[in-house]
Amino acid sequence: GNDTEIALRSVRSLLANRAVVSAMQTEFITLVAQQYEELKRLDLAEAAYLRLRPAAKKDTLESAIVLASFYARHGRLESGLKLCEEFADRMPTALYARLVVDLVRNGKAGGPVCRRAEQWLRQCVERTSSIKDSGEVRLQIAGLYEYENRFEEAAAVYREILAANPTNPTALNNLAAIDAFSDDPEKKTAALKLSDLAISIDGPLPELLDTRAVVHINLGDPASAIDDLTQAVSEADRPYLWFHLAVAQLRSGAKREAAASWEKAKAAGVDAKSVHPLEASLLEELQREIASDRRNVSG
Repeated sequence: GNDTEIALRSVRSLLANRAVVSAMQTEFITLVAQQYEELKRLDLAEAAYLRLRPAAKKDTLESAIVLASFYARHGRLESGLKLCEEFADRMPTALYARLVVDLVRNGKAGGPVCRRAEQWLRQCVERTSSIKDSGEVRLQIAGLYEYENRFEEAAAVYREILAANPTNPTALNNLAAIDAFSDDPEKKTAALKLSDLAISIDGPLPELLDTRAVVHINLGDPASAIDDLTQAVSEADRPYLWFHLAVAQLRSGAKREAAASWEKAKAAGVDAKSVHPLEASLLEELQREIASDRRNVSG
């Protein structure tokens, strides 16, 4: 429409102004590229991102990462991975590992690409002698497994990390999140200790409180889950927090409050596609019970 054409002309005019581009350099070109991306002009966005590389001068690594992420977001995962490989030797090992997994996620990679990514990550582990860097790379391997719904294998990697560094808060939290859904009662109980330890190390961050709340839900203690989630939503208005709060409220018998929390979660985009695979049963329970309650009220 006219508004889009006006916006495109404005962006082109700014990009053609060499004085402005020279003064703002990387920040300006990134902004222009993002504007083109929002306008669905991916050809122009790519051209702008490509201009980042000479404009960034010494900062070509950062510009390559930005461009690789752009490719992955828009169905050109192979181009993104190729660019990532090109700069592999110049990246810190942990950064490279994180970028590879981010590209896999953003590009919605299938099995063959995931196997290549896993191979690269394993090579990263072999190359690093630092326990910290090795732990960071292993976190990405576990994240890759989670992306593929290989949760038992992800949990095994988190345990490897904790064997070397028992106070790694990310590994503690992520393992707790998986073990919360274990069929093994001992693992489920141990998940609470893992979550408590993560919070004692990093503090009551919303994402850590959320994990502990899910553990409480699965241990049959919705009241404690509500306490954690009430604190979490007061600090961060995130969709999954409202979803978990709705489940906890439902389990505690507060169906009206659960329905209200669920409406907030839905409004923020929570649905069957966005819910973590391990939590699919929680979503089904929530939707079923709220729908049943509404039928009873209307009847």
